Amino acid sequence: MLESGAFAVAVQVRNTGGRRGREVVQVYLANPASKVERPQRWLAGYASVEADPGEQVTATVRIPARLLRHWSGSDRGWCVEPGPYSVLAGPSADWGERSGGECSPAK
Repeated sequence: MLESGAFAVAVQVRNTGGRRGREVVQVYLANPASKVERPQRWLAGYASVEADPGEQVTATVRIPARLLRHWSGSDRGWCVEPGPYSVLAGPSADWGERSGGECSPAK
């Protein structure tokens, strides 16, 4: 966790091509057990990295804690649902081979 409840996602990217290349890593959050109506997953952040042929680099994406919140009319304020959130990373939202993990909001 970073300041103010933010967290960072680190993704390893390897250039398998024969030329220097650039990749944009997109990080999505999801809450499959959400009791409120939300998108299936939402873009939380992205980072662009460059790598030489065969090189592996790390793309680090900072995720503000506010992206876990939703507006609650009954509570009249911003709320974070408890439980694990899925963290998915890939070059686009429809990428079939996403890497993933979980995060749980601090209480």
